[in-house]
Amino acid sequence: VATDSFSNKNILGRGGFGKVYKGRLADGSLVAVKRLKEERTPGGELQFQTEVEMISMAVHRNLLRLRGFCMTPT
Repeated sequence: VATDSFSNKNILGRGGFGKVYKGRLADGSLVAVKRLKEERTPGGELQFQTEVEMISMAVHRNLLRLRGFCMTPT
């Protein structure tokens, strides 16, 4: 699994929506994976979707490119 089952050793940071983990894809590419917090706030999923849309449009040498996202129940 890319994040080693969301191991604490792979935490890169924490934000308002959850934790960001370092991961590695099967092809060896390094990625950052944001995992939403378990507890949801009203409107939180919509805010997250807005954040994803903004990140997908951002182009900057200090930002990672968005490779995709998914939203599934835990």
